[in-house]
Amino acid sequence: MGLRIQEPITAQNRLPFRIKSFKTAVIEILSLGIVRTAILTLVFSYAMLFTGLLLIQPVFDQFFDRAVSFPVWFALISVLTASASFVNAMLVMQLGMRRLVSAAFQIQVLWSFLMLLLFNAGMISGSLGFGLFVFWVFGIFFQAGMTMGNLTALAMEPLGHIAGTAASVVSAVATLASVILAGIAGQFFDGTPLAMLIGVALFATCGTLSAHRLRRFDRRT
Repeated sequence: MGLRIQEPITAQNRLPFRIKSFKTAVIEILSLGIVRTAILTLVFSYAMLFTGLLLIQPVFDQFFDRAVSFPVWFALISVLTASASFVNAMLVMQLGMRRLVSAAFQIQVLWSFLMLLLFNAGMISGSLGFGLFVFWVFGIFFQAGMTMGNLTALAMEPLGHIAGTAASVVSAVATLASVILAGIAGQFFDGTPLAMLIGVALFATCGTLSAHRLRRFDRRT
């Protein structure tokens, strides 16, 4: 990258790394409504992903008794999730980032609450229940691929002049906040997928509401 990509910011327009300059940039970043809303929505997207990553192995082990085969299933889910980038690339220019993010969250809400109903009915067991759970986990990972890049891009739209600082602040805030939420959800693990199902459903619902608000901002906001 150092050999092939030139620095786009000319020397006279580069900002020195000083606390005052950083503080000014952070204030500007957080003063914009679209940026705050994009970060909040990104928090819920990350929270679903981290909740899945935190609890998937214990659920495989303690509930489905598939600890030995877990690496294979996890690898399969991860490989299939790569398709999210291609699907997003095909749809984003047609539907727009806001609509695509909203749709991804709404689908996750419906699928997660359906899984909760199936779990309460005792249907998330055996081979069929395991297959449904694997497909649902794939949905969590796929949703991340459909939302995270778009949300980051939306947050960065008005911040090109401080892109480096903005990217760092957006990623740091979203990651730290989502880890806290996922950690809270993980504390309710009881050996079943219930905590994982409720956590993802709750975060997906909050993300849907936040994404709906995000659609109110146009590209000039």
